Amino acid sequence: MQLTHLKIRHRIALLTIVAIVSFVISLIINNQTGNQNAQRLNGIQNQLYPALNLATVNQGLLLQLDQTIQSAITTGEEDSLDIAAKMVKDITDNLTELSVLLPSELSHVQQQKNELALYHNNAKSLAAEFLKDDVDFSKIQTQAAENAKRYQGLVKQFIDKKQAYSEQFEQQIQTTISSSEQASRKQCIARRCRGNPSNDSRRIIG
Repeated sequence: MQLTHLKIRHRIALLTIVAIVSFVISLIINNQTGNQNAQRLNGIQNQLYPALNLATVNQGLLLQLDQTIQSAITTGEEDSLDIAAKMVKDITDNLTELSVLLPSELSHVQQQKNELALYHNNAKSLAAEFLKDDVDFSKIQTQAAENAKRYQGLVKQFIDKKQAYSEQFEQQIQTTISSSEQASRKQCIARRCRGNPSNDSRRIIG
């Protein structure tokens, strides 16, 4: 049907309907995008960023832990073992907090806790043997090699997990930016659909 065949009041009604529909579409786009971005940013602020921070701290503590234990063995200072125990507690507490932030990580976190406790207990035992005057290296060689392998496994797990959190963090940021840009483009399309009321009225009424 040609618009020129419509009565003026029908043309005005059509113009009004087009403007209202375009406006509603614009509001829906804004509302949906706003809610999605708000949820995403809330997850970044309250979950991903704290988790990434904890993973970064734990990675640093784990590297210091082995150095501290080695220092105790080399210097014979048992105070270093106390410092190492404090580091293990800090790492364990951080892992617990991480599992609260990200419940899906609970199983993996528990595994890391178990591996860390086993490594630390064996390291303390080895350190005690090394500090003896009559240390039997043949007796502890295999145990030391196994514990060193366990430590390297922990280091890899911590590094990989930190990298995974970092990638998730960056991905969520990029998704939020892309979503906002896409919503802006859709708004522009909606505004073009509404058009300039005065121009549209001339085309429809004229």
